[in-house]
Amino acid sequence: MGSIRPSPTDALLFFAVFSRSAELLDLAKDRLTREFGPLILVGPRVPFTDTEYYRRSMGPDLIKEWYAVDRIIDQSSLASIKIATQSLETSIGAELPMDVSRPINIDPGMIDLGKVMLASTKNHAHRIYVGNGIFVEVTLYLCEGSWAGWPWTYPDYRRPEVHAFFTSAREEYRTRRPERPPGSRW
Repeated sequence: MGSIRPSPTDALLFFAVFSRSAELLDLAKDRLTREFGPLILVGPRVPFTDTEYYRRSMGPDLIKEWYAVDRIIDQSSLASIKIATQSLETSIGAELPMDVSRPINIDPGMIDLGKVMLASTKNHAHRIYVGNGIFVEVTLYLCEGSWAGWPWTYPDYRRPEVHAFFTSAREEYRTRRPERPPGSRW
């Protein structure tokens, strides 16, 4: 039997944001900065064309961008951050109304040394319920120095430019994370 040891539970906060409006993406970037702290990385802005799932609620021609925040969080706080971003989506959407029911989508996530995790309001077999209607999944994992996906990993998270963003975010986390006690695995 293994013994219970203190385990690192912190991670670097990031957001994946998409909309069909570049203006809304810029507004979200500003609001996320005010709410969660300065951005340390801005990932690629790419066409979000890998699924039709959001077309009905958000319209066509979506674009997506990733932001890493200068904030190390306790992993248990991701659920409350997801709830906060739901409210933020509503307020940002009201500032620049569009002819869709959901003008912007803000998905918070976190990265530690070995994985990229996303919060969701949707249950699925590979997601763990963490409370208050929120689920978390491991979307990518580090394997022999490269990011690898699972069968459920979203296609946009498989892109090389997105992997480059997460490699940079992982390095930021590595240099910013709190000191670990002696004997800590990470």
